[in-house]
Amino acid sequence: MKLPSPVPLLRYCAARLPATPLAYALCVALNRHVLPVLDADTRALLAGHLYELKVTDIGLTVRLTVGVDRFELWRGDNRNPDLIVAASGPDFIRLAARDVDADTLFFSRRLIMQGSTELGLIVRNAVEAIDFEKMPGGALMQTALRRAVQITAQFA
Repeated sequence: MKLPSPVPLLRYCAARLPATPLAYALCVALNRHVLPVLDADTRALLAGHLYELKVTDIGLTVRLTVGVDRFELWRGDNRNPDLIVAASGPDFIRLAARDVDADTLFFSRRLIMQGSTELGLIVRNAVEAIDFEKMPGGALMQTALRRAVQITAQFA
């Protein structure tokens, strides 16, 4: 059964609410679940860069950086991000759930990466190297993401 799309409501909310609480929640989730499974070399390569994530279907933009020991909100100047990653909400969920790989989305033009090519490859490789079994709460996270993929497919 195809359900009415929640995208118009989400776009309406995203346009009227500050992105900071969502960005903060994303940083907390990344710090809790992703950071512990990234090796020191990858953390060093990611550190100090400005990342901009754009959820294209709802018009949400989140800016963050990687500090010495955590993901954090970008509170700096208005400089251009080192890497922009843009996709629809369902595609970000599918990517996180490992339902699809970044290259498939990229070459089908559903995932857009702009900025440093080298940094884009580092991010892609880091995402693909994350092992749910080693991640704190990983089994629950993987189950939740797979369920989210099923739910978003009902709106397609």
